[in-house]
Amino acid sequence: MKTAQEYTKMYSDMMSRFPADPAAYSEMFRKSAEIGGKFATVALKAAESNAEVTNKWVLGAIEQLKVAATAQDDPKDYTKVANSFASASMEMAAEHLAAYTEVAKDAQIATSSILLDAGK
Repeated sequence: MKTAQEYTKMYSDMMSRFPADPAAYSEMFRKSAEIGGKFATVALKAAESNAEVTNKWVLGAIEQLKVAATAQDDPKDYTKVANSFASASMEMAAEHLAAYTEVAKDAQIATSSILLDAGK
């Protein structure tokens, strides 16, 4: 076997011995692509939501840093500003981590729904 036609004939003969429905393969590919598209949509939505949460967190931190970076008249005021900054940072962290958790939960629910629908 040296030519492409010989290889093509050999594979055609071999595959003709295995009964298969080409329409079934087409349908399987279509469903697989459809499910993949749904998963991609869920992943992209989660990534977009995470980016929004991160952006809000960063902007909030910058606002807090602006307040913390201002000059104080009394040295004791720096302690108050530092305590206020630390307290606000902890509250913001808890709030944004809860937002990340919500995004993850929504993505898990959507993924489970896709898998359940695919099994039907």
